Amino acid sequence: MRVLRRTLPVLLAALLLGGCFTIQILPLTTEMEDIHDTYRREFSARYLPPGPGAAGGATQAVVQASQEGFTHTIEKIRAFQLRHPDRDTEIAHLTVLEGMIYLQLDKLASATLMQDDVEKSGKALGVSADYAPRDRLFAQHFGTMIELAGLKAEYDTYANGNDVMKFPPFEEKAKKIGSVICTSLTRAPDEQKSAAICGAKQPMASEMAAAAGASGDGGPLYLAANAAIAYAWAYKGAEGICNANANPDPGNEAQHQSCLNDARATYFGAASNLVRLFLTEAEGKFADAADTIIVTPDSGRARYIRLLRELEACKKGEGCNLSN
Repeated sequence: MRVLRRTLPVLLAALLLGGCFTIQILPLTTEMEDIHDTYRREFSARYLPPGPGAAGGATQAVVQASQEGFTHTIEKIRAFQLRHPDRDTEIAHLTVLEGMIYLQLDKLASATLMQDDVEKSGKALGVSADYAPRDRLFAQHFGTMIELAGLKAEYDTYANGNDVMKFPPFEEKAKKIGSVICTSLTRAPDEQKSAAICGAKQPMASEMAAAAGASGDGGPLYLAANAAIAYAWAYKGAEGICNANANPDPGNEAQHQSCLNDARATYFGAASNLVRLFLTEAEGKFADAADTIIVTPDSGRARYIRLLRELEACKKGEGCNLSN
């Protein structure tokens, strides 16, 4: 249980920063390219292990700024906004980027203050921009991702206080967060609409998610991972309920295990289906071959392959690092 509390918030940041939210260089202005380059440098300094040799000079300044929270990136976003107040599409894109930075830094108060601006920016983006589908998806779910980021503190309050009466509403809240994201990313044939949870029956990509994915954009995959992590939290709520129901009669272990197995199949099964939907067939095969070393030129994609591998293990109850 402690492993999950540590792992999920870190996993969110790792997935976001691992490459699938890498900003595409835009053929617009040198300033935009500079903002994106600065973002990547500050990300590398903050989250990636240092290379050989000690950082010094300008590089050390970037390291220090990144530790304070993408200072240079935010400064350059501000400067662009002041110099180009009429560049609506670029400013909308940068507003979404700034909001996502606050989320990945776990600055929920700042993210919440930006929520209205981010959501308006998502709606204002032109359809011709290659990053528009991704930004619209992020903006659409910005408030939902703020809620997701707050689940850890909420769960810790219940678990530490052993407040079993609050596990059912916690499970439903986490399930709803996952389902809201999943529903926008997927469409299901008519016979699958009756599924108990979104993603349970081999979903297909929605039109917007497919458009973002077709441009090589990792936004849908990142959001699918968010939904999967929400489902993992929902499982923790369900696990608390199963454990509480078993306490009055500890001898009824078979019923207890059946309760846990059903919850694993429901939540980790849907989570696995959703993440797999936005991976390639080859990446899915890597995930299924548990003993295979993951080899991919994109470290960000490798993180998602590892996530799918863990979700499959959790579904089966086999060495689940997300829920032990």
